[in-house]
Amino acid sequence: MATAGLELVLGALSEGGPAETGTARAMLCAALPHALAPVVVVAQPHPYQLRVLDDVRRALEDLRSAGVEAMGAAASDVKVARSMVAEAEAAMTSATAAVDKAKVMVETLKAHRDELTSKVREAESDLEATEASTQLVIDNRAQVLAELEAARAVVAAVETAETNRTSAPENDASGVLVALLEKRHAEKALIAAAPAALGIPAAARSDFDRFTVQAAMRFVGEVVTSLEETLASGAQQAANAEAERLGSWAILDDERERAAELEARIAAAEGILGDAETSRRAASADVGAKQQALSDKLIAETLAESRLKELARASDAFERLVKPPAPESWEAPTAHLAQAPAVAGEPQVSATAEEPASTQDAAMPDPQEEAQTRAGDEAMTEVTDVAAKVLEAPVRPAPENLSVGGA
Repeated sequence: MATAGLELVLGALSEGGPAETGTARAMLCAALPHALAPVVVVAQPHPYQLRVLDDVRRALEDLRSAGVEAMGAAASDVKVARSMVAEAEAAMTSATAAVDKAKVMVETLKAHRDELTSKVREAESDLEATEASTQLVIDNRAQVLAELEAARAVVAAVETAETNRTSAPENDASGVLVALLEKRHAEKALIAAAPAALGIPAAARSDFDRFTVQAAMRFVGEVVTSLEETLASGAQQAANAEAERLGSWAILDDERERAAELEARIAAAEGILGDAETSRRAASADVGAKQQALSDKLIAETLAESRLKELARASDAFERLVKPPAPESWEAPTAHLAQAPAVAGEPQVSATAEEPASTQDAAMPDPQEEAQTRAGDEAMTEVTDVAAKVLEAPVRPAPENLSVGGA
């Protein structure tokens, strides 16, 4: 007989299938070689052997039905896994676009920061120059005011000396007058004659002395007037300088405020970029996980398809084993199936067997019967050896979604 076919059947029964039917299928595996022995030698099977063959057929059919369901479930799982991969890849694309957008925003803001930094530096430089020029105006104005006060003090001193003097003692008025005349570059003759003329009482002065004193006081008066005019004209200049300084301060403050706002926007954009990169990493990891899950589902689908093909080959092999070309001397196994006695609690069905024609014929050895007996023994030995090899081999664990079928 075809031992390869028996190996297929035994392998299909012993591998996979639910655990609750494992004992029943193991019993079928053990009984199948004995049930096939008479079929191999084209002998009349026993009703119990026919029942074993029928149980094996049903077990294979149950396993194939469960295999079809498992194949459908695996295909459905693959479809769902593909959909999940597509969704994860779409999320990855969206996350990548968000990262690119955030990068562009950060780069744009940083480029604008360089521009604002330059403007801040220019404003600081302008303020520094404005403050220097303003300070110069203030210093000049203070100097003019000091000189004006000094000139006015000279006039007051001379007037006081002229009012209070009755004789010609020396006084300090001539000293401050000469100092002012020298500082303002008066004529040397006036500088030389003024102290002496001023030291003479007014009533005792000559015309030259009076002229000298008048010329000196007129010169001092002109100095006071000039300083007052300078101070008056410088007031507007000082106001303009102060306004310019305040304007420079305002510009600098505005540029610094804009720079600070930009820094806040850059920090926010960098935060968005960091979040986007985190989301992209998570999306990338999710894509990898979904692709791995899809790979697992594809493997499960391939195993389910392989298992289904194996069961189909086993069923075909089983039918070839139990339906060899039958001689006219015995009926096909299916013809005896209705007469097979029930197992474990089922009603008994009688089986009819032909009686020997006579006691003498039964006692005489039949060469054909002896040949069939020897062939049956040999066949029994062969199928038993095959079954032992198959059953002793380690059983491969079936995937979870392939644990289908029943006895």
